[in-house]
Amino acid sequence: MSLPEYYKTKLIEAHGKGSDLIKSFGLIPEPLETALFVEEHRWFWKPENVKFILVAESHVYTNENEIKVKIDPSKLPEKAPKAIPLSFVRLVYCLGYGESYILTAPEKIENNRGTKQYVNLFRRCVGLHEKPENITRLEWKLGILETFMEKGIWLLDASVHACYKGRNERLPSKLVEKIVPISWNAYVKPIIDDISIDRPRVWIIGKGLHDTLRGEYAGGSNWIYQPDAHFRNPEKYDEKEFRELELEKAIKQCCQI
Repeated sequence: MSLPEYYKTKLIEAHGKGSDLIKSFGLIPEPLETALFVEEHRWFWKPENVKFILVAESHVYTNENEIKVKIDPSKLPEKAPKAIPLSFVRLVYCLGYGESYILTAPEKIENNRGTKQYVNLFRRCVGLHEKPENITRLEWKLGILETFMEKGIWLLDASVHACYKGRNERLPSKLVEKIVPISWNAYVKPIIDDISIDRPRVWIIGKGLHDTLRGEYAGGSNWIYQPDAHFRNPEKYDEKEFRELELEKAIKQCCQI
């Protein structure tokens, strides 16, 4: 499925407002094309019947030179969908994120580590075990994404602008606190509203994001810590695992896994 024109208009509006805010902080926002390519990947993997939604903070910063790099379709697994988006963006739904060897100009993409923590989270959500030895990492990721979609689970990002720039660098917290609600209210929340999904079937990834979005879809225990979160207090890791197990239970009940 491609990004509907109705939501594309909302995306462009949200991106414009967010870009103005980013510039007011003396920073350079990503080009609009990055946001469009990100959503192109996201909507391609949208389930026909959305049963469960995960909301993360954002994709990872992808600049104007990086989005010119494409995925080489001849290097994709045979079972890969033929109409899959080919633009590179730093998003778990992009097959080239973390797999430089399938890109047309891998030398132009620095630090393409991918997001293993989200692939692993997806794996747990659909009840899969660790990667078998007889398939490649890309084949494994592709299978997880296909299962994720088949089960009716969809990942949205609260911000159309990247809040994380990579290499442990983030936008200033004061900017994030302002920019996330702009995208959420103008673009993301309307999508969820139109799906008419029950509140318990919308879970937030990140305690900080949950607190920022606090409201209709983020007001209770429907959240988990970031998959790669680190804590000084060892007991926090037990809480992290407990929250993830609660998420798994909720998905299994909803999606019959």
